[in-house]
Amino acid sequence: MGATTRRTNVEIPWTWVDLLRAIGLVVLVVLAGLAALLVARPLVQDSAQFAGLTLLGATNMIQVGMLMTVWLIAVRGRGASWHQLGLRRPSSWGLLGIVPLALIGAFTILIIYSIMIQRLGLFDLQPTSVPTFLLEDPVTLAGLIFLAIVVAPVVEELFFRGFAFPALRPQLGLWGAAAASALLFGLAHISLGLLLPTASLGLLLVYVYVRTGSLWSSILLHSSFNAINTLTLVLAV
Repeated sequence: MGATTRRTNVEIPWTWVDLLRAIGLVVLVVLAGLAALLVARPLVQDSAQFAGLTLLGATNMIQVGMLMTVWLIAVRGRGASWHQLGLRRPSSWGLLGIVPLALIGAFTILIIYSIMIQRLGLFDLQPTSVPTFLLEDPVTLAGLIFLAIVVAPVVEELFFRGFAFPALRPQLGLWGAAAASALLFGLAHISLGLLLPTASLGLLLVYVYVRTGSLWSSILLHSSFNAINTLTLVLAV
């Protein structure tokens, strides 16, 4: 593990202060998006539909905010390269060995979490599902699939594993930074029911990134996990 671990501990030009700035900018972008949705509220008569569109809009704005801050703060502001952000060539073992094992681990965690919620009767902590009306419209469904399988894995891995994790690592150490970035990853999904399973997935994604030295491996894991979940939702409609 030593050789592959050192590959993720490259010198970076941004710091934890830059991460705090980035989080603040993401929050501002999301608030601006929500304000725009509130202005458009009279155009949507159905309250459930508006709630679903608000959730979708907030999710999209988080993606926009994260990508924008990585570009403005790390790439343009600090002169960072995409190599420093983790977009390095992965090993074949990383793609063909660690990623499938981590994917099995991710769904094992999700199943155990669901069983615990059912057994303890904590139904308020069940992960929120995508509103049905969003899955019934072909255009919206195509957008959701593209967002879940392509956009979110790339943007979120760049922000949480490529940008946040190395920014926190000098102060918190390897696993302290892993835990903190995983918690941020869980909080970014704006759902109490998703916090624990998503944070757990975040830890797995950090592990894959550290073991392989490449964000492409964690992007593949993230995309595969989202693809299976999205397919399950579509088939359930």
